Amino acid sequence: MFLSMRLINFLLILGAFVAAELPVTPPAIIWGVKLPKSRSIFEYVSPETLVEMLQPKEATPRMIIAYFANDLTSKDFSCLELDCFPFLRQVKPFNYYSQVHQPLAALKTFAELRNRTLIWDSATSLLQTTCVPHEIHIFNFTDGQLNKHDSFMKSISERLKDCPLVQIYTAHFEEFEAQQRRRNRDASKKNRQELMRTVEPTASQRPQEAKVLRNLMAVVSIQKIMFAEAIQRGQIMNFKRTQVEILDSSEAPLKLTLADASNILKGYVVEIATSMGPLAIDVLPVSGNWHIWRMHFYKQHFKARDLLFYGRKFSFCCHEMNLYSEQGSSLTFSMFYMDVEMDPNEFTPMDLDYVAKSCWLCQNFLTPSVTQILFAIVLLLIILGVGLSMLLSIGRPKKFPSSNEPELYVKGYAER
Repeated sequence: MFLSMRLINFLLILGAFVAAELPVTPPAIIWGVKLPKSRSIFEYVSPETLVEMLQPKEATPRMIIAYFANDLTSKDFSCLELDCFPFLRQVKPFNYYSQVHQPLAALKTFAELRNRTLIWDSATSLLQTTCVPHEIHIFNFTDGQLNKHDSFMKSISERLKDCPLVQIYTAHFEEFEAQQRRRNRDASKKNRQELMRTVEPTASQRPQEAKVLRNLMAVVSIQKIMFAEAIQRGQIMNFKRTQVEILDSSEAPLKLTLADASNILKGYVVEIATSMGPLAIDVLPVSGNWHIWRMHFYKQHFKARDLLFYGRKFSFCCHEMNLYSEQGSSLTFSMFYMDVEMDPNEFTPMDLDYVAKSCWLCQNFLTPSVTQILFAIVLLLIILGVGLSMLLSIGRPKKFPSSNEPELYVKGYAER
């Protein structure tokens, strides 16, 4: 009987927790007034606190406009693209709160304190609103296009720029609903995995074909170029990865410029047209070989950490090649091949039957560091061998007696 009563009490408590209404704590951006900063991203602003913060500290009352979006989350404000909220990035003073508890209820309470009612506006009526202090306007965004929200709020701010105005950008619902949708998507992935096995791969999933660019003196083949742009955000370094598209050779042919117009042996520059601008490869002669010195791309200079060189009687081949700039960005080439014809009078890479020279792979098994370590080890082994041989030779006779010489006198034999 006692156990059954404990079980009933536990079920009642569990039912109360399940039936309880979850708090509505969406993020909010407030500008037009200077407010205290949030001490932590986990600390939410209660309705009473929000009402207290919106109370004017000066005698001049302010007009309030609140914009409510659908399913707005904190992740929407952490985007790194330059075209993400261009207006909100510039507003001052800027106040961001990751969790605001029931912002609509707080506005209703604030309106009652002013003996006012909330004014629900449409887009047309809000664009025609004039500056009237004490009024509280509410506008609902019906779509999820955040850039359009930013442009609309910018137009309202420019129209009422001379008005004492406080604006709020928040949502009706909290982040929990967005997280719940992600959990549902994760659960549905298990059901889609078996369907994906039978579905044919799309164009992006198929192996990417290499792009071949030709010139009268050179031919270059590249499968893929990845550009990782370094973006400094305070003490944190973020990287924006972009796949660089190589333009068709018919629209932008491969260019090769000689350092000396009369002699190719003094170096050359190969220029490839891409969707993000030209990619220039500087090649210099070093000790009878070609040395890929550096690359120019996106107003940055990229260099490899290892020496990239190849013989003049070979073509340069590299399955995976990484180059880095002083700004922290990087370029990654997949399946990179380059062949330069020293004497294009007989054969040119434009010929259909042109055969490229043998490959000189960029994979160096003996890097400069490994070579120095091996040299030091061999030198230490030689010194160790010489020292051991000298120690073992101590006390050993170096000459043996000859038969023509008299026998050595030994005192022990004479006493016998």
